[in-house]
Amino acid sequence: MAREIGRRESSKITLQRRSGPILGVIGVGSMFVMLGLMPASMSKNSSMDTLVLAVVLASFARLIWRALGRPRVAIHKSALQVIGLFDRYWIPLECIRGVDTSHGLRIRIHGGDDVPVFAFSNSLIDRGGTVEAAAAEIRKALAKQSGGQGDRVRRQVDWTWWDLAVIPLPLVLLAGVLGLI
Repeated sequence: MAREIGRRESSKITLQRRSGPILGVIGVGSMFVMLGLMPASMSKNSSMDTLVLAVVLASFARLIWRALGRPRVAIHKSALQVIGLFDRYWIPLECIRGVDTSHGLRIRIHGGDDVPVFAFSNSLIDRGGTVEAAAAEIRKALAKQSGGQGDRVRRQVDWTWWDLAVIPLPLVLLAGVLGLI
């Protein structure tokens, strides 16, 4: 677990690549720096161009954080919570058939389905090191599981109020394609 954050609390262990939040903060910070520099260029550009650029930068800041800072796996006593790019899974330990690391990290569940773990997808940077470490932590939790009642896997869309910042992006792109701006 050398290359990942493993925060241990009394009831859960959180697995996340160390580089994810760091790169996320750098990316979001860059977007805010560009937003802060916009007033200096407002006299050179039209107000519509400035507004479009502000919307695009705010949208990219949210998408960068969503892709790099948020994805993680939380190992609870009875289940895994997998937080991905746009969704979140609650997987009871009894429903897990195995852990696959051949193409990133995937949780194999009963019924033949796989749950992809976005936080530990293939990466050229670590060449599988953190994927194997995360899989080992999950396997350790599976070995400790009690033979309790198996609930079912729940998947839900992972949405927060900050995601409203992304809504204008497709509208701005469509307006640009249609020549409205």
